[in-house]
Amino acid sequence: MAHCNMYDKVLEVLRQPTADRKDFEINSVLPWFRKKSDLFSKLKTGFLVDIIKCCSLETRERDDILIKQGDRGDCFYICLSGKVTIYINYANKEEKQQRATDDADGEEDTKIVTQHPKKVTDRSKLGTFVITLGAGATFGEVALITEDSVRTASIVCDEHTDVIVIDRNLYNRSVKYVLEKEFEEKTNFIKSNPFFQNWAPKYKKQLAMAFETIKFPYESAIIKQGNHVDAIYFILRGEVKMVVDTTMHHVQYPKLCPHEDAALDTHNGTSPGSPSIHRRVMSGESTGSDSPNLSIYRRKIGKKPLVDVCYLGVNECIGDTEVLLEMPTFFHSAICTQETEVLMLETKHYERLLVKRNPQAITAMTDSLELKLQHRINEKVLLSQLLYHKTKEINDEVRRQSQARRVDHKKHPKAHIGSDAFIPTTGPLVDMYGPGTVFHRIRQREHSKQAKLKKDRSYNATVYSSAHSDDGSDSVYDGDGYLIDTDIHHCAKKAI
Repeated sequence: MAHCNMYDKVLEVLRQPTADRKDFEINSVLPWFRKKSDLFSKLKTGFLVDIIKCCSLETRERDDILIKQGDRGDCFYICLSGKVTIYINYANKEEKQQRATDDADGEEDTKIVTQHPKKVTDRSKLGTFVITLGAGATFGEVALITEDSVRTASIVCDEHTDVIVIDRNLYNRSVKYVLEKEFEEKTNFIKSNPFFQNWAPKYKKQLAMAFETIKFPYESAIIKQGNHVDAIYFILRGEVKMVVDTTMHHVQYPKLCPHEDAALDTHNGTSPGSPSIHRRVMSGESTGSDSPNLSIYRRKIGKKPLVDVCYLGVNECIGDTEVLLEMPTFFHSAICTQETEVLMLETKHYERLLVKRNPQAITAMTDSLELKLQHRINEKVLLSQLLYHKTKEINDEVRRQSQARRVDHKKHPKAHIGSDAFIPTTGPLVDMYGPGTVFHRIRQREHSKQAKLKKDRSYNATVYSSAHSDDGSDSVYDGDGYLIDTDIHHCAKKAI
């Protein structure tokens, strides 16, 4: 109830004209804004007060288009309540961006932004679903950060939604530094990371948009063993300790560790045919009266001895093992040994940008994972050995297929020539289709034509050189069959 009253107070402040918003009213809602959005929590108080005082409030309904891909943008949005969905049309992206870039007049820009329909009837025409955002999310800032100011996606409301609008002037004096610094940090990370640095520019930009920056305090857990795998993390700064509770692996991955259950049960005096003590304990199963063995094992397992696996630093990856090997839950925990900042990439973005559009990055990550697991094999963590062998099998199969393709290509080179063979990997040194090069090619063709014609004339002159004129003087014919008089005196007389 208190939350509803506070939100009503926020709306009451924002619905007033900017000149009528009092400082004491703004100060009373500052804590709510800081909790609502990560962006607001990073801003100094003076900048946040300026935003609340000068921003505008908009209320939209379901299927309203907030942003249309390809338009020019002069503002960005922060969602206060409701939900919005982001769509990207990959097919028409370049064409729309070029159209928006060609419109240099500022007045035309405003018309472009408002020319798209207010509501959308068929969302499939907007492109591929990317993500749904809720209260506290910011969107539309990429158009203000980039030089061309082109909208890179379409954003549609899913329900009744309240958003605040921050125009370019307010953005420049309040949040520009924070957002540009964060975006630049993501971009620099992508450029320097060997998994992403060779991507096409448009996918690099989309990856930067998909990354979410998160800070974790000392001794906090970035991931917890047994939790559902929903993201992969890259360390920007700080240090993380990877720890494992080996007793949980038999419940997490019964198909990977069936023999370990049997070994543990034999050690605890349970017959092979009876249900696993370990699985009964970890699943919380109870039969009313525990057997002595089960009670003892329950007390043992309650201590949860942790095994230190390794320490990870800057540019290292957390959760790559689980994501690459498609494991349902995290097989270890990541504990911060100092304040740590990471870039989080959710699995849905991993599927969209890596699996579907840049599979070569997955191959590189799997190769790297094999080396990591090889050095992290621990006798106390039997699962690490199994994961290493599984990763090695995957990489060996990829290498075998690659080798087979190379051998087949050598045997049948013409069968493998496609359009890619005519596309240079690094681009031509000279633009093959520019105005200057077109003129050069035309001139080269003319030179070739003239050289051929000259050669033909020389040949004809040789053929007719044996012919003589009627007056007995030697005559020579040119390449076109015309008589050439070789008598020097006769030629001189003609010249006079």
